[in-house]
Amino acid sequence: MHQASPEDQRAPARATFLVFAAFGLVLATWSSRIPQIRAALHLAPSTLGLLLLCIAAGSLVTLPFAGPLAARIGARAAVSAAGVGGTVGMLLAAVGVGVHELAVTVVGLLVMGLATGIWDVCANIQAAWVEQQIGQPLMARFHSGYSIGTVLGALIGVLMIAVGVSAAVDIGAVSLVIGISVPWFARHFIGRGHGAAMTTGSRAGQADRVEEPPPRTVWRERRTLLLGLLVASFALVEGAGNDWIGVSMISGHHSAAAVGTLAYGTFLTAMTLGRWFGPQVVARRGRALALSNSACLAIVGLVVYIFVPSIAAAFVAVFCWGAGTALGFPLGISAAADGFERAHGRVGVATSVGYLGLLGGPPLIGLLAGAVTVIHALCAVIVVLFVALALTPVTRPALSASAGLRTPEPVDQN
Repeated sequence: MHQASPEDQRAPARATFLVFAAFGLVLATWSSRIPQIRAALHLAPSTLGLLLLCIAAGSLVTLPFAGPLAARIGARAAVSAAGVGGTVGMLLAAVGVGVHELAVTVVGLLVMGLATGIWDVCANIQAAWVEQQIGQPLMARFHSGYSIGTVLGALIGVLMIAVGVSAAVDIGAVSLVIGISVPWFARHFIGRGHGAAMTTGSRAGQADRVEEPPPRTVWRERRTLLLGLLVASFALVEGAGNDWIGVSMISGHHSAAAVGTLAYGTFLTAMTLGRWFGPQVVARRGRALALSNSACLAIVGLVVYIFVPSIAAAFVAVFCWGAGTALGFPLGISAAADGFERAHGRVGVATSVGYLGLLGGPPLIGLLAGAVTVIHALCAVIVVLFVALALTPVTRPALSASAGLRTPEPVDQN
C-alpha cells in the first residue's frame, strides 16, 4: 500500500465516471428509440410495458449475487464481464427489432438485464470506495456520468432519427462500442483501501476481494431495507421518465416523434445537471434535506407535465422532473455504503430492492394507460414521489459499528 498521489485518485475516479457514462449511453440508446421499436414490433401500450420490464426482470436474477461476486473476484473483473455480456444482449435485441421478432428482442433484453444487475451493483460499490477513500461526497457526480451517457444516447437517437438510420443499426453500433470500452475503463478500478491508501494497476483486481458476513444478515437490517425502498421509489420515477416521456409527448401532447425524443433529452439533461452540481448541495445541506427538496421539485414538474396542455410547459416540466429525480438513486446508494462494514452487501441489497421500482414501473404505467391514457397514468408516479419524500430522513449518516462514530458527512439541516 502507498500514499495516494493526486493521479492515484484521479485515475480510479475517471474510470468509475466513464463506466457509469457507458452504462447510461447504452440504456439511453435503447430508450430513445422506444417509439420506433414500438412501431416496428406493433406493440400495444400494455405489451410495450411488459417488454420494457425485461431488462429489470433479468437484473433481478443477478442483483442478489452481485455484491458477493464483487467481494470474491473484484469489481474490475465483474464490471468488465458485465460490459461484454450487456453488449451481447443488446445486439440480440437489435437483431430482434431489425427482423420484427418480438421473441428475439425479449431474449436480448433479458440477457442485457442479467449483465445490468452485475454492472450496476459493482459500479456502485466501486464508486462508494472511491468516494470514501477520497473523502468527498462524489456519488452523485459519478451518477452524473451515467446521466451524461444518457444525454449522449438521446442526442445520438435524435440524430439517427433525423437521418433515417434504423433503431436496430443505432442500437447495435453503440453496443459494440460499449463492449470494447468498458473493460478498458475498468482496468483502473481500485480495491478497498483505508483512508488515503489506495491501490491501482495490477493489484486493483485483488485488493477489493474481501470477506463479508453472509448476505442474508444484511437483508435483516431495517435501515438498509428502507434505503432500498427509497431507491426503488426514485428508480420508478426515473424509469417512468426514461420509458414514457417520448411516448406520452406523442400521444398526450401530440408532438412529433423528434420532439418527443428531444423532451426525453431535456429530462436527461436535467438529471445530469442535478447530479453534477448535487455534491455542492449535499455538502451544504446534507443528504436528507437535499433529497426532500428534490422530491418536491419532481412532484411540481409531474403535475405541470400531466395537467398543463402545452408543449412549452411540458419541456419546463420534464426539466423539473429530471432535476428533482437526479439525486435519489445515488444518495440512497451512498447512504447504504456508510462506513466500511458490509458495504458490498448493503449496496447490493439497496440496489436489489431499488430495482423493484424499475421492475414495477413500466408495466404499471402500461396497464394504467390501457384504462386511461399514457400521460394520465403518470399520476401514479406522483404517489410514489410522496413515498420517497417520507423516506428521505433515513439517508442521514449511519453509525459506523467499528469506529463508533457517524460516517463523515455534512450535518443535515432538517
